[in-house]
Amino acid sequence: AIAVYKIPSVHSFVFQLPAASRGLYVIPGLLVSLVPPWLAGLALLGIFVGGLVPAALMAVTVGNMTGRDLARMVKTNISAKGQTQVAKWAAVIFTLLSLALLQVIPMTYAFQFYLVGAEVILQFLPIAVIHPFFKFIRKEFAIAGLWIGSLISIFVTLYANHYKVISTTLYHDLYVGFIGLLINIIIVLISLAFPKKS
Repeated sequence: AIAVYKIPSVHSFVFQLPAASRGLYVIPGLLVSLVPPWLAGLALLGIFVGGLVPAALMAVTVGNMTGRDLARMVKTNISAKGQTQVAKWAAVIFTLLSLALLQVIPMTYAFQFYLVGAEVILQFLPIAVIHPFFKFIRKEFAIAGLWIGSLISIFVTLYANHYKVISTTLYHDLYVGFIGLLINIIIVLISLAFPKKS
């Protein structure tokens, strides 16, 4: 960030862009302005490829969580082959939805979805960690906790930002995802009052 103000060529490159997207172009601006074109091209290609790795990991993770955790909760007698099929389709659908979303949402806003995405992923904690090891927890409550925790996290985030661009959380030192997770865990624990019928 200091180089943007200290090096005139970087400053002129970054500040010709709209204010909302300047932060995205600091590193590309440094590369384009300070290194030879061939090296800048290689570095920008490295950034592009580096972005594909976490995207692939997220797609595989969504597939595994859907195939192994959610599918097993919805259909308890699902076969290993069935879980694999569910995981494959979930990964493909997640990837296609992500690409479609990036086509309609400006890149600056796409980065703000990391906050909301992390809130939703955090809500899978009771399903992925608590439910598989404690079979007395009813799956209906675990799934309800997932949905309610996710919706509350998203609503509180939108409410804290006055339904505009996401820039803060409800309490500056409390991550909104933890509010949803707390409600999620409470819903899961309520299932203890309604034990499974044997």
